[in-house]
Amino acid sequence: MSERELMMRWCRGNESAAEFLSMLSLSYHIADDFVDRDKDPESYSSKMMAKLMHLVLVDIPANAFYQRYRTELAPVMSASFFIWNASNNWADGDDNQQHFSYVYREIGEQIIITVARIVGGIDHAANVTEEIYQTFHAKKTFEGWKNGET
Repeated sequence: MSERELMMRWCRGNESAAEFLSMLSLSYHIADDFVDRDKDPESYSSKMMAKLMHLVLVDIPANAFYQRYRTELAPVMSASFFIWNASNNWADGDDNQQHFSYVYREIGEQIIITVARIVGGIDHAANVTEEIYQTFHAKKTFEGWKNGET
C-alpha cells in the first residue's frame, strides 16, 4: 500500500487531512536530509530549502484541515519538532541517549495519531498507532539503526 493510500485510510477518506499529513511528511524528510546529509547533495540543496520553506510557510498554513484544527495540531507539532531535534543531538551520545534517539527520531508520528483521533475518535487513533508500528517499525531494530540500516 502506498504512503498516500495509508494516509487516506488513517484520515478516513478526508482529503484535506491526508494532504496535510503528506505535506508534513515531505517537510520532515527534507529537514532530515538537511540534518543528516546522508543522501545525494541535491536533497539538501537551495532548491530543496525553497521547497521546504514553501511547504511550511505557504502550503501547510493554507490547508483547510490544518486551518480548522490548528489549535489542536500546533502544540503537538511544536513538541514533535523539539523532540526530533533533541533526538538528532542524542544519536552520538551515550547508550541511554542513543536509545532515546532511536525512539524519538520518529516522534512526528504522533501528529498522524492526533489527526486520526480528530477524524475518527480514540479507537481509530489506537488502531492507527498499532498500524504505524507494524508498517514502519516492527522489522527494525536498535542495533540495525546503530549500524546504519534504514
